[in-house]
Amino acid sequence: LSHKLDKDLITEGDETLELRLFKDAELTEQVGDTKEITILDVIPTYSVKPSTSSIAEGGTLKTSIRTTEVPENTTLYWSLSGDGINSDDIVGGILEGSGKVKKGILNLSHKLDKDLITEGDETLKIKLFKDAERTEQVGDTKEITILDVIPTYAINTQSSIAEGGTLKTFIKTTEVPSNT
Repeated sequence: LSHKLDKDLITEGDETLELRLFKDAELTEQVGDTKEITILDVIPTYSVKPSTSSIAEGGTLKTSIRTTEVPENTTLYWSLSGDGINSDDIVGGILEGSGKVKKGILNLSHKLDKDLITEGDETLKIKLFKDAERTEQVGDTKEITILDVIPTYAINTQSSIAEGGTLKTFIKTTEVPSNT
């Protein structure tokens, strides 16, 4: 005999299957012992792995989500949050989304906005959910520190000049947008 068991991916605890053999079609005359078989739950796993634990504004955060026992093309839902984190922190402003698991993997990419506002480091939280309402979290919440990008200005000029002369000044900047 061969019986294929359904992989329902519902965590319900171990179940017991009883196998009996009968010699009549009415199943009233059992022969041999009843055999008990324990059916073990198959529990999906979700591993959320950001590319880094800290990233400067303007960088691209890549997150790899690796799963086991999650069916192909399963939709997973993600969110980005944290104190002070809002749509202005992400290029495109999208703080929630979804994606499909392909070969056990879902990859995410988020470009962080380089706002050049000195606000101190911020903590971005990545969360993963099984449902669109984002009530059933799976995997661990991952925290990434977003580092401020601070503009710098260096002034290079002569320390003295005679009247009638031409003062030449060079200003070198970093992290200052073009055309500022």
